[in-house]
Amino acid sequence: MKSKFLALLGLGKRAGYLTTGETGCELNLKKMKSSLIVVAGDASENTKKKFGNMCNSRGVEMLIVSTKEELGQILGKGIVAVISVNDGEFGKALVQKLNDK
Repeated sequence: MKSKFLALLGLGKRAGYLTTGETGCELNLKKMKSSLIVVAGDASENTKKKFGNMCNSRGVEMLIVSTKEELGQILGKGIVAVISVNDGEFGKALVQKLNDK
C-alpha cells in the first residue's frame, strides 16, 4: 500500500495541500495549519524527535514512511525529509491509504 500512499502524496502536492521542508512544516505546526506530518524513515533522529514532540503537544498525527529520496522523487524535488499536510480530509485519506491492506 506504500506505493498508493506515495501516489496520493503526489496528487496532494499538485493540489497544493502540502508543505515541504523543516522550516515550513515547523511554521505550519506552530500556526496549527498541519493536519498530518510525514517524516522520512531515514531522516535524522533529531528531526524525528523534534517533530514527534511538536506533533504530540499539538495533537497532530505523525507518520514515518519511505526515504528522503523517494519522498523527494514523488514530489518533484531532490530530497524531502518532512512534509506537512495542510488539509484535514486529505490527511485522513493518506492515513487510511497507508493502513489499507
